[in-house]
Amino acid sequence: MVKLADICSRQNDKFKEVQKLAAAKYRKKKMQFGVEGRREIERALAAGMVMAELWFAGESLPVWLEEVVVDSFSLQCYRIPHHLFEKLVMRKGSADTVYAVFHCPTKEGLDSLKPLLEPLATSHARFLVLDGVEKPGNLGAILRTADAAGVDAVFVLTEDTVHDLYHPHVIRASLGAVFSQCVLPVGLRELRTWLGRHQVACYRADLCASSVSYVHAQYDRSIALLLGSEAFGPSAAAQEVFQDALHIDMCGIGDSLNVSAAAAVFCYKMLEFKHKST
Repeated sequence: MVKLADICSRQNDKFKEVQKLAAAKYRKKKMQFGVEGRREIERALAAGMVMAELWFAGESLPVWLEEVVVDSFSLQCYRIPHHLFEKLVMRKGSADTVYAVFHCPTKEGLDSLKPLLEPLATSHARFLVLDGVEKPGNLGAILRTADAAGVDAVFVLTEDTVHDLYHPHVIRASLGAVFSQCVLPVGLRELRTWLGRHQVACYRADLCASSVSYVHAQYDRSIALLLGSEAFGPSAAAQEVFQDALHIDMCGIGDSLNVSAAAAVFCYKMLEFKHKST
C-alpha cells in the first residue's frame, strides 16, 4: 500500500533531510540520490534503479507515475506545496513537479560486469576512460555523447576523487544516460591488467609534443581512450598506461576543445570505424 504524507513547512525534519541530497557527502553517506523531471525519472526506472521515495507538488500524482506507485507497495510519497518544491529542485518554474529519491547501485570493480565486458573486448569494442573530469556538466555531457555514439562502457578511475556520478548536474546534462550507459568506477591497476589481457589499444587525449592527430589511431580494433581533467589533462600514473597520445587538429586560435566536445569528436570517429568493420 502506498504511504502518503503531507508536508507544509520547510522546517520539517524529513524535508530538511531530502534537501541534503544536494550535497555529495550526504549522497555518499545515505547511498541515495535525487532525480527531478519525468524524462530522467523514467530513464532511471527503465535502467532498473530502485526508487526509495517520491516527492511531488499538486493535488495528485501525475498519471504517468500512478502505475509506478501502484507497483511499489511500500513506496513513501510526500506531497508538498509548490513553494517548497522550488526549494528542492534546480529547475525552477517547471511544470514537471516530481522529485524521486533512488538508491545508489553498489556495483564497483570489473568483476561486477565481467559477463557483459568480456565479449565486448574482443569485438571492436570502444571504451572511454575518465581521469579527473572535474565539472559535473562535462561529465554528464560525455555520458550523453557516449550513449549516442554507442560507446560500450565508460570507466571512471577511482583514484580520481572528483567524480560524482549522481550529481544533479551530471544527471541533467546526461539526459538520464548516466543510468542506461555502462559506467564503471575502477582502479587504474585493475583496468590496466584487464585492458592488457584483452589487447585493447590504449590512447589518451593530450597536447604533449609526442601526440599525433586523432585520425591516425588504430580504430580497427578494440580501443580505449583516456580523457583527463579540464585544467591539467591526464595524471602521470594514467599516462604510463595510456602511452600513445592523440590530439584534435585545431584551425583557429585555440589549442584545444572543451573535454566534452573532444569526447564527441573521438566517440564518433570510433563509431565511424565500427560501422566499417560490420
